[in-house]
Amino acid sequence: MPVAETEPKRQDTTRPGVLGGITSGLVGRMRVALGGRDHRAEVEGYRLALRGAGPSQAGVIVDRLLELAEADAASDALTLVAGAFDRIESAKGERALIAGHGRWGKACTGAAIDVDAEVRLSAATLIGRACEPETFGALRELLGDRDERVAERAGESLIALAERAVRAPKLDGEAMGAVERLVVRTVREFDRHKRREPMSALLALCSSPAAMRGAGTELKDWLADSEHPAHMIVRGMIRRGDAMATRSVAWLWLGQPGQRGACVERLSANCDAAGHETVLVRAHLLHNPARAGALAGASERDRKRKTTGLMIDGEMVEKLSPAAQAGCASWIECTEGARAPESLETLLTAPGEAARMNALRSAARLGSDLTLDFCVDSDARIARSAALAAGTPGLRTLLGSERVRRTLGSLARSGSGAVRDAAGSMADALDPLADRNAGIATARRMLRGDRAGFIAMLQTRVRNGASAESVRSMRLAQRLGLGAELELELLSIVAHSAQAGLKPSNDESHRLLHGAATAVTVLAELSSPAAQHAVHKCLHHPDDRVRANALDALARAARRSGTIHADRSPLGRAVVEFNNDPHHRVRAGAARARLMVDRRSPGPDGLGVVIVPLLTDARAMHRVSGLWLAERTAGLAGNAGPAESVAAAIAEIVRTDPEPEVRIRARVAAGRLLSGMRGD
Repeated sequence: MPVAETEPKRQDTTRPGVLGGITSGLVGRMRVALGGRDHRAEVEGYRLALRGAGPSQAGVIVDRLLELAEADAASDALTLVAGAFDRIESAKGERALIAGHGRWGKACTGAAIDVDAEVRLSAATLIGRACEPETFGALRELLGDRDERVAERAGESLIALAERAVRAPKLDGEAMGAVERLVVRTVREFDRHKRREPMSALLALCSSPAAMRGAGTELKDWLADSEHPAHMIVRGMIRRGDAMATRSVAWLWLGQPGQRGACVERLSANCDAAGHETVLVRAHLLHNPARAGALAGASERDRKRKTTGLMIDGEMVEKLSPAAQAGCASWIECTEGARAPESLETLLTAPGEAARMNALRSAARLGSDLTLDFCVDSDARIARSAALAAGTPGLRTLLGSERVRRTLGSLARSGSGAVRDAAGSMADALDPLADRNAGIATARRMLRGDRAGFIAMLQTRVRNGASAESVRSMRLAQRLGLGAELELELLSIVAHSAQAGLKPSNDESHRLLHGAATAVTVLAELSSPAAQHAVHKCLHHPDDRVRANALDALARAARRSGTIHADRSPLGRAVVEFNNDPHHRVRAGAARARLMVDRRSPGPDGLGVVIVPLLTDARAMHRVSGLWLAERTAGLAGNAGPAESVAAAIAEIVRTDPEPEVRIRARVAAGRLLSGMRGD
């Protein structure tokens, strides 16, 4: 084979086509390197090409423009892209948004003032997609565009921006504030553009309680300006808008003073099961006092419309979701007024536990005896809560009713230990004698509700109750100032106790003597001759406790009235008589009465004369009574501590007393006396 055929063929550079191509490429590269390429002229050329280009050609041109966006003609190139945004496919549009991110402000401003309506239409679309605050000024202008299509597209973009602001992922604080300011300003400019889209954007922006609470200054100022014309548009949109969407909006705007009427009308409008669902699923918002007050304070006409429009019955409740069922009780409580307890009965058989629990809470707040019906609920939690709620102030006046007794009997036989315990708590809550502090409040409510019935109950318990119950009833009557109403019962107990004290001890005599010791303290506060005669007669009662209580009661009553004198009164004679009584309690009471009724300060020496003999007595209980007396009379001498002789006697008991119980009691007394001295 010839050698010439094995060599590679060389390109013929003498041919005109080849030479021209090489020269053109070299010249082009040299011009770019030297900065001689006219990018603006290229952009202008593409501007002319776009006018008659179809969608595919527009896509190719946009690709070239995005390349030029990295050169010195970036602003002009992006302006053309903004004007052609509607003509390119969505994937290329996303690429364009990314390529121009952060630079759309000037580009959209230029496209928004173009004479071609199609260019302005595309710019309005891009602004809604880009969500850049620098473009919002152009959108405000486009909202009032002379072309209806452009203005409508600008409104749609405004709504899209508002929805984007509240949709996850959240915008940053600066962008969020810019969107909110844009929406509020377009709302305030309603007189200029006469469009409803800004109000729709406002409703979209305020789509949650958190958004309402976190509103900026401009939005809060507009909400407070109820006279602004846009408020009327918002009210109309809430009243006549789509039933499902605007019911959700109405819940949020219910607390706004300027929108309450429209929101109540929308929420209570006649609707089917789906409408009930939309309203009641957000009824938890009624926990806000402003919303609850707006709904409850509707006019009688609106209340009738709610009653007929949003009728909650058993059949409707079964069609609702568990979340909507849970909101039924709050709605009924706010809207039904006096008929609420009757309407709540519908929820007794609601399938959802949350619905029944909320109905129970509403019934308890309203003070309805419907609470008792929930005590036998199939759910142990609800039954227990109902039993506890039955002790609320509004239901305690039911004490003694046959229905309460039946309910308590049913609960006491419950298979749930928690329900049985709650029944016991319910019985205690309904009983004014169950607790000293809570019982007095219960008793006062019952006294206001049925004075005659309450007094009759106390009289019965004093006469026929067990020993502890009879005593608690007498003490309760004393605290309430009802001793005169029980005077006959008290006199009867005292009279019968005198005979019981002379007989061998048994249960009945113990009950009478225990009751007489309390009865005499109540009788001492009464001014009737019979009561006073009975108390003075008790000074010589065979039972030591009765005699001691009679002496103490007379001393307290005499000191309060200021009519005593230690030497001449019956009390003074009793003090002298019982000064050396063999019973320690009587002797200590006489010593205390002696100190109480003396009009002059006894002084340290006087205290010592009275107390020291008790502290040094050979009998242990007399020494204990002396300690009791020292604690209660330490300040009578005008100083903070006991007399020196009293303190020395107590210290001696602490050190040397043969009885351990007395030594322990002496240490307690010494600590209390020292605490009193430090306190002063």
